[in-house]
Amino acid sequence: MLLVALGAFAVGCSEASEAKEYGVPKSLCGVPVASKVLERLLPPGQAIDVQEKSPAPSRKLCQVHVDDRLTLAASQEWWEKTDTLIGVANAHPKLDSAQPTDSYVYLSSGTGAVGRVKDCTSPDHTRHTLYAIIEVHAEGVSDAAAMKELITGYAKAVETGGTCR
Repeated sequence: MLLVALGAFAVGCSEASEAKEYGVPKSLCGVPVASKVLERLLPPGQAIDVQEKSPAPSRKLCQVHVDDRLTLAASQEWWEKTDTLIGVANAHPKLDSAQPTDSYVYLSSGTGAVGRVKDCTSPDHTRHTLYAIIEVHAEGVSDAAAMKELITGYAKAVETGGTCR
């Protein structure tokens, strides 16, 4: 009887938790975001880690890992002025089903979004346009409304931050 009880306890402990046992960040690598919106795009888990990377001079990348797995990536990327919103979206696999907003400033789906950062200039990127991109890499996580709200807020926060000065 004791062995059965211990076996049931071990099985229960080995199952992945369906709760978010970590604190949802209020920013993505220094860019403020609505944590209630971000929470809807993150999977359950125990621990969260946010890492900033700069893989190229024209790109800032913020990766969110939950339980040591990449679950969300947000980036700021300088593209040639001749590149289009659709062209930028096509370069990111999580945006393959993204739909444009009425203004064509944003494209979004349940797993990814791209937005043109308005009124953004940089002396280092005079012939470029800045785009904000968010991609969800977590299995089974998709929320089109949350993604649209997150990309809108993220792009506006990037516009008022240090990148656009």
